[in-house]
Amino acid sequence: MKFRLKLTGAAMLLGAIVSHGADVPAFRYSGTAAERAWLNNMSALMFGGNAIRCALSTRELPEGISCALLVEGSSPAGRRENILVAFPRSRVAGAELRYRALSGRGKLILGLGSGENYRQREVTLDPGDGGWKEVSYADERIRDLTCVTIAFVTEGEPLLFEVAGLKVRTPEGNVIDAIAPERHFLAFDSAAVPAPEGKSPSMNGRVILGMGGGYAAIPASIDAIEKIAGIFGNDRFAIAPDFDYGQIAPLRNDYLRRDLPMSYQTTLVREVGGFFGAHGAFGEGLSGFSRNRELDRRKWPGGAQYHGGSFCHPAAAEAHKKIIDKLAAAGIADYIMPDVGWWESSTAGFSKADETAFRACLAGNDPGVEFALFPEGRRRIRFPEYFKWTFGVELTPQKLGLDSYDGFAAPRSRAPGGESPQYRLRLAVFYALKRYALLRFFDEIGAYGKSKGVNVVAMPLNCSCFGQGMARLDGLLAVNFDLCDVNSFNSPESPAYGRPGELPAEAGLFGMIARGMSRSEAAKASGTKLRLIHETGQAGATIPYRDPRLNYVLNYALTGATGADSMQIDFLSTYTHRGLPTWALLNDPEQRFHHSRLVDQLVVAAAFRDAFDAGLKAPDNRGEVISIVRSADYFAVREEAGIGDVAWRKLLYPVEFLDRAMLDAPFVAEKTRVIFADGKGHTDREVQSLTAYLKRGGNRTLVLSPLSAGRRFDGSDLLSAYYGEDTELNDGEAYAGFGISAAGKNGAYSFRLDGFKTVAQENGRPLLSVKTLANGASLYLFHREATDADRALIAGILEKAQVMPFGKGDADLLVQEFDLPSGGKVFALFDRRPWNGFVFRSGAPSRENFMRYETGLPPATVTVSGGRGILYELISGEKRPFDGGELTLDTAGKSARLYFLLPETPQGKAELTGAEARHAFLNRYVTEELAGFLNDNQE
Repeated sequence: MKFRLKLTGAAMLLGAIVSHGADVPAFRYSGTAAERAWLNNMSALMFGGNAIRCALSTRELPEGISCALLVEGSSPAGRRENILVAFPRSRVAGAELRYRALSGRGKLILGLGSGENYRQREVTLDPGDGGWKEVSYADERIRDLTCVTIAFVTEGEPLLFEVAGLKVRTPEGNVIDAIAPERHFLAFDSAAVPAPEGKSPSMNGRVILGMGGGYAAIPASIDAIEKIAGIFGNDRFAIAPDFDYGQIAPLRNDYLRRDLPMSYQTTLVREVGGFFGAHGAFGEGLSGFSRNRELDRRKWPGGAQYHGGSFCHPAAAEAHKKIIDKLAAAGIADYIMPDVGWWESSTAGFSKADETAFRACLAGNDPGVEFALFPEGRRRIRFPEYFKWTFGVELTPQKLGLDSYDGFAAPRSRAPGGESPQYRLRLAVFYALKRYALLRFFDEIGAYGKSKGVNVVAMPLNCSCFGQGMARLDGLLAVNFDLCDVNSFNSPESPAYGRPGELPAEAGLFGMIARGMSRSEAAKASGTKLRLIHETGQAGATIPYRDPRLNYVLNYALTGATGADSMQIDFLSTYTHRGLPTWALLNDPEQRFHHSRLVDQLVVAAAFRDAFDAGLKAPDNRGEVISIVRSADYFAVREEAGIGDVAWRKLLYPVEFLDRAMLDAPFVAEKTRVIFADGKGHTDREVQSLTAYLKRGGNRTLVLSPLSAGRRFDGSDLLSAYYGEDTELNDGEAYAGFGISAAGKNGAYSFRLDGFKTVAQENGRPLLSVKTLANGASLYLFHREATDADRALIAGILEKAQVMPFGKGDADLLVQEFDLPSGGKVFALFDRRPWNGFVFRSGAPSRENFMRYETGLPPATVTVSGGRGILYELISGEKRPFDGGELTLDTAGKSARLYFLLPETPQGKAELTGAEARHAFLNRYVTEELAGFLNDNQE
């Protein structure tokens, strides 16, 4: 999550249309269009302070001014209270403000600032005749000021006053109205932006530096960016400023001349809050609550102003098409939207606009989403087909207990629990509608962006929460936008935000590595790019969550496994501090906060570039074993029920956790030897695909569990799978053509088998049976759901199918093998034991929440395929000759190690030289002092 609104003190925000007829103005909620527009003008309104209340005032205003801000505040005598910070998206040379005092006495402060530079002017607040007055301040000498502040100081008693007409003057002589109902972003005259020089290159292979857009024009920031890029030979970097179009767009040509193409990033609402407010396009919770109008529990006034809009409201797409128009005019060809999700509620948030759109979608009256579908290819589908694709169920109003879809309403409960199957079906439909709405929104603005030469990138907040985020593989299979799929801010083993029933292999970074092939294949089919984001500090802006050495190995493996197109790293510390210019601040080991962030950014950039430039290739056995799951979605599998999970975690096999949507992908037919039909059941289409797989014959094996053999999703209770409940086998004849007839429920299953033989028994009854088909294919059936206790049987299935594991050794390891152009190999080795019971918490790292490199655990070992050459471990620098058919690797008490086995050929020697140079690079930046600070001094 890249963006946060941080406020201090007991901040309060009350929006109202206030009448000044009474002696004491009344503060009340109104939620009118004017209020929503004004209070969501995030160019200006960022409130803080002690017991401050703010509201709209629209009466008795100066001529030409449509609204003012009424402020009621108190504080200890003499203490300054900030009420407003305006970032006018341009450098600031001066400002003027209208004000009038209504009661109490104090001072009003108008200031201009940026980092260490600050200038201000004070005026006395005295009610007097109650008339409007003006204060102004200008300072042409300071050229890098970027904000305007308004503050007050009381004499100890409550103070009531109004401010209006904040005009900001730029060094070029332009005047910007910083307080306006309509966000001035949309009113910004693109003609003021210089004509773009040359075409922006793609982001392929680039490391993308995020930063606060207000700092993009500051010379100290440009200097720091160039020095970071210079460390890597000034090659393949890009920048992604947020929010400040009016300031960064004119700089596009200047940065491009430095080979720093510009991406632009903003959240759903942040740049266009006034537009959303004026059109009533904000999101709402079940009770009609909206953070954009009222305080949320964290005391964030308008806390959803960054994010909390309705994806279904026509104004949402309209606003972002306007942004795309302006980016195209400036020659900015890349547009990232971070923190995509349903912010008002993870499971039941909606607005009236959403509900109206949902009804239209149910009826098939929406424009649809263009997907890459297997085996058909790319085509557009609407919601009824999307739902059938996902659930295998054809919807009708009657199945939802309705006469028509006009009567559909969003469910009113967060915890379905024991409600009726009909209610649970409606909740499942609601979940699907919310996911589809995200896809639909990005399909529309993405297609529009393509027509304008602007590439749109969706960066979902949390794919692991099915009510809040966008399904990963759905997003990658969508044709009209790129997906920034992997946010590496969570722990290796666990998701950032857990959910019941989540398949563990799907959740953490290890699981993302294990699903790299399907991610890559999905992006290839849709013609889009899989992009990574590395966020290892809270909001991308604090001390890293992980030791940089662990970070290097994780991101190297993640890049190699996914074939990622680009990597966006944490936000750059672009401000000045303690009198130091930006680069001096970052590069000073004594500045531990900022320096640790710089080191983390350099290490991650190096990991991505090294893996990308090496042309890492997954070994040939990737894709030979797949486990069918639904990507962070409805039919997740618990750990104890996942055959593929046992094979991956405990037996170290290269299991690809494949989304059901990709079951008919070409690589499955071409190279997959074993399919574990994990899950709580299947759709008609999946059974057809698995049947076709077996009928191809040869070395192909399908492994069924009782539920996958006889449970069909028929629409009667779609959420039973998600909540992990045992269900009745309602389609025991699904595989009758292969001699299977199944019946039973709640774990008590019986089978009539024709042509099968028993492989293993349990308590005198069959546990695992197998049938060899005439065409050479094999069909296995577990008579109960498989567990870790069955690992020997699972290993036997894989051995018979002639699938080789990554290695043999301790089950608490993960090893990933990659091939190098020289014919050498890379082994990324991870110790899973530190993460057993580890609970990741998003926030500033603490001793309990920091992921260390040194584990203090005894070494664990794994034996992998060997060869002849030089064995080199990059983090430690250990090097020795090796010649043998098998190679034993060990963790040596570390959480991760990166081994290279390189031939003694010119190309192999060049690869070794590169690895040794990277070792020296890590030693230079990850010093003992820095590692000690990160590992031992987290508070």
